Amino acid sequence: MAAFSCDDGYSQKSSEGVAYTQECGVYYQTNKDMIAPDPKSWVRNLPIGPGDKSEKPVTTYSFKDCIDHCDEYNSAGRSPGCYGVSYYANLTWANDNWDGNCFMKNGRGVGRSDGDGTEDWGLIASAYLTCLDSEGRNTCPGDD
Repeated sequence: MAAFSCDDGYSQKSSEGVAYTQECGVYYQTNKDMIAPDPKSWVRNLPIGPGDKSEKPVTTYSFKDCIDHCDEYNSAGRSPGCYGVSYYANLTWANDNWDGNCFMKNGRGVGRSDGDGTEDWGLIASAYLTCLDSEGRNTCPGDD
């Protein structure tokens, strides 16, 4: 089990000082409409590799490490940018299903908090860049 701490609605600062808003007990579904930065697009896992397929997630040992990983991705100038993450603290379950527990996202997704019973919802969280507002506007510095 990886470290886990989540405070719903709390603004968590990454190691780089970037603010992310936490959403506890939810994950951002892929291939569903995103809230921001582009409500006309679908949420995708990053990075996107050959054949327009998402590459494997990474393994991190805390929710904050997952958030920091999003910042590192953005610092490298990758496109599309990372605007959110979904994190699973149950490493055994996550690695058995996906070979990783930290999913970087190209947008703020709609948080899903139910499933088929295999997920441990108390150990799942997502976070989005706080500069993405609830109206779908992107106010993040450096973005158009």
